[in-house]
Amino acid sequence: MSLVDSFPGHLLDQTITAVGEADNAFSGAVLVLADNTPIYIAGLEAWDPALRKQTLKVTGMLRRRKLAPDPTPGPTGAQRHGMQGSVFILDDASWVRAPELARPDDDDDDDEET
Repeated sequence: MSLVDSFPGHLLDQTITAVGEADNAFSGAVLVLADNTPIYIAGLEAWDPALRKQTLKVTGMLRRRKLAPDPTPGPTGAQRHGMQGSVFILDDASWVRAPELARPDDDDDDDEET
C-alpha cells in the first residue's frame, strides 16, 4: 500500500495510509497532508499534546461526510458558525509516528540574513 500525502478524493471508501502533520481543528483532530488537505480522524477530538505537530502515518477507511451544519445568516444578517460541505474522515484509524517522512520546514527563519 502506498502512502497518501495529497488530495485523496479518488480513494473514497478504501483503506488508506496517509502521511501528514497532526493538528487540532475546531471540529476535531486532523492529519494535514503535504498539499494542506485536512483529513479528520473519526472519534478523536484532539491529538495528545506529544503527537500534535508531529509527522504521522495514519491508516483507516477514507470517507467523506458532513461534520456541521452549513453556516447561515442569523436574524441580524451576521454569519452563524458552521462548515460548508463535507470533509474527508478516516474511520477506525490507527497511527504511528513517522519522523523519517517529515517535510522540511518551509517557515524556517534561521537562515535569514540580517
